[in-house]
Amino acid sequence: MKKIILYILTIIFITGCGTTVFKEKNETDALKFKEEYESVSTKDSININNNIVYLNEEEVTKLLDEGTGIMLFASPNDIDSVNVMPSLIEVTNTISMNVYYYNIDNGLNNQNLNTLKDYANNNIVNTPLILFVKKGKIVDDINGYDNNNEVFKNQILNKYLKLT
Repeated sequence: MKKIILYILTIIFITGCGTTVFKEKNETDALKFKEEYESVSTKDSININNNIVYLNEEEVTKLLDEGTGIMLFASPNDIDSVNVMPSLIEVTNTISMNVYYYNIDNGLNNQNLNTLKDYANNNIVNTPLILFVKKGKIVDDINGYDNNNEVFKNQILNKYLKLT
């Protein structure tokens, strides 16, 4: 399993990421995210060197319209969202990819809500919802979390390749 992950990572590094940064990472976001999730998680700590970048509602709209990246819709009040974070951060730090985070406790405007509904084709959307967006088009997603960290990590890597 580790050989497969290393093989995929080698391919990514050789071919290059092929994506541009939608919004720069900053230390304030990383610390805020760490504190927010650790305040509700009794199980894991969050790496301070995480690649989480907070988005506001306007930035969510812009990323869904024209951006490229990994977008996370989650809540620190949702147990599955909390449980997925260490694995998500481990993988995205390894591939040096930002995760554009929107806390769903803040609600969504109608435009963004309709975009997600259209994409989900009126199916149930679970949290955490991870979207892989390329040039304003949702190319893949991970809808919810099934508690299998290795499978989850491989899903992220495989879906990330669609962005490169």
